[in-house]
This record gives sequence, structure tokens and C-alpha cells, in this order.
Amino acid sequence: MAMLTAEAALPPGWSTTGISAFFLSPGVGDDITAHARLQHQGRNTAVVQTTLTGQAGRTVLQAVTTHLRRA
Repeated sequence: MAMLTAEAALPPGWSTTGISAFFLSPGVGDDITAHARLQHQGRNTAVVQTTLTGQAGRTVLQAVTTHLRRA
């Protein structure tokens, strides 16, 4: 879910090259929400930070993904 949300934050033509994920708490409740924020977008590389939140806005996971523009 984190990787798909991160990819949606970028325009077409970018590939995921790496992901680091940090589980912070259990995903309690029926809904988990993902929010991605573009941290850096250069000519050929990009970094996206994604946060997954569960019930009452509690952070479940934080992920940082790196991306490379496809030639």
C-alpha cells in the first residue's frame, strides 16, 4: 500500500528503486489511510515519504521510497 501510494505521487515514467519501511504500531480498526508526500524530485531521481495511519490517526507505518526516471 505504501509503495503504490508513493508511485501515485509521481508523474508517469518513474520506477521504484528502493524502499525503507518502519512499522510503528499495529493497524487497529477497519480503515488504514495512506498519504504520500514528495520530498525531492530532480531530473532523474525522486524521494517520496509515505505515512499509513489507522484508527484515531495513529501512525502505523512510515516508508521512504526512492525512484528513478525511466529512459
